[in-house]
Amino acid sequence: MLWPYWTRRATDGSDWLERSVAAVERSSTPPSEELGLLLYGAGLAAFRRGDNARCRALSQRSLDTGDEAHSALAQARGHVGLSRAAFRDHDWTLGIEHARAAGRVAEASGDKPGVLMAVHMEAEISRAAGDYPGAVPLYERLLISDREASDIRAEAMELYNLGSVLVQIGELDRAESCLRESLRLADEQREPDQLAYICLGLAGLAARRNDPATAGRLLGAVEAYFRAAERVLDPAEQIELQSHRNAGESAGQAVFAAAYAAGRALPVRQAAAAYLEAR
Repeated sequence: MLWPYWTRRATDGSDWLERSVAAVERSSTPPSEELGLLLYGAGLAAFRRGDNARCRALSQRSLDTGDEAHSALAQARGHVGLSRAAFRDHDWTLGIEHARAAGRVAEASGDKPGVLMAVHMEAEISRAAGDYPGAVPLYERLLISDREASDIRAEAMELYNLGSVLVQIGELDRAESCLRESLRLADEQREPDQLAYICLGLAGLAARRNDPATAGRLLGAVEAYFRAAERVLDPAEQIELQSHRNAGESAGQAVFAAAYAAGRALPVRQAAAAYLEAR
């Protein structure tokens, strides 16, 4: 099954998935678990490129296909996709409803990855809605699971997620510990996307420690990276980016602005390295 690989790619991956869906439609393929999962993967790619209407439509078709094929796996993924679409729409209530529905289906069928996807979506939506204390135990649960599975890539991302939430509730020392460990793991894995997200979290940390120069430099590098990658940030990150910008400007508007302009020319790896060297 190739769609998980292609969802990690940018334009070419999205195009491949859309062509695959079109080919399936032309061939009148009967409902099956594989089709439901392909539709889910195409919906995920649409979400990542910012096409939420397409994400919602494909996720609904994934769920419907799962129903018709009696596939709990496709049903759970369809609910996850619909949760993601509601998340992008800032419909927190509907998003959590679909996340919990995905969790129930996955739990009943012994689908552990599906359970973790559902927990992740509930954590992300809770975070975007401002329920940071509610998001912490969900991210902690995911982090434990990632470590048990020795999934370094996932561990790095959940450390970033947990660290970012801890920044928002003022637990800055613990947040820095999470973000530094996340940065170390992501750097070992050579994951530029992860480095960019982690730099976003570090920018928030710097801003709340009244360091507008570091916050501005990191945010400049992050925004330049995501713009070049044509990546649309998730709602939680969009909200936090603005929050970090506001905090950085409050710490020193002129210093923040100059550092932000300089940071836009920095690769995220270099921005991250500069943060570590300064500490």
